[in-house]
Amino acid sequence: MQLNQGYGGNAKLGITYAIENGFDAIAFTHADGQYPPELILDFAPLVLEEGYAAISGSRMHNRRDGTRGKMPLYKFFEIYF
Repeated sequence: MQLNQGYGGNAKLGITYAIENGFDAIAFTHADGQYPPELILDFAPLVLEEGYAAISGSRMHNRRDGTRGKMPLYKFFEIYF
């Protein structure tokens, strides 16, 4: 039986697996579509060919983006106020 590790626990498992198996790169996305997996192929060359260590997405291009993505209001206020 597998236990739900949560996002952080799953990330640790994935990173460990990638290291143990010699992967060149790791990509994370969210199941709710906030970070579309289709964009991974657009950014992969920056890591694999250009040598970027990390690339991070943001859903906060403007203040309304966070609430549109169903961000809880308390998080919205923590970020902007």
